[in-house]
Amino acid sequence: MAMSGRVIHKGKVYYSVGEAARMFGTTATKVRGMMGRGDVEWTQLRVNGRLLIPAESIVAYKRRAMGPPVNLP
Repeated sequence: MAMSGRVIHKGKVYYSVGEAARMFGTTATKVRGMMGRGDVEWTQLRVNGRLLIPAESIVAYKRRAMGPPVNLP
């Protein structure tokens, strides 16, 4: 049985590194690099558990990557 790429824990949604990579349109290796640089938050819910990225961190990164909104005349 395949594991889901999404976990809900204490009311927060988390995604696996692989699922986050699909959302970012990149590879799991690059997402791990983003994690190492502190570009996205991450956690492990148990010792030796999967690395998980909170959904709010994915949204925040995408907003930063888009830059500030442009006001058109």
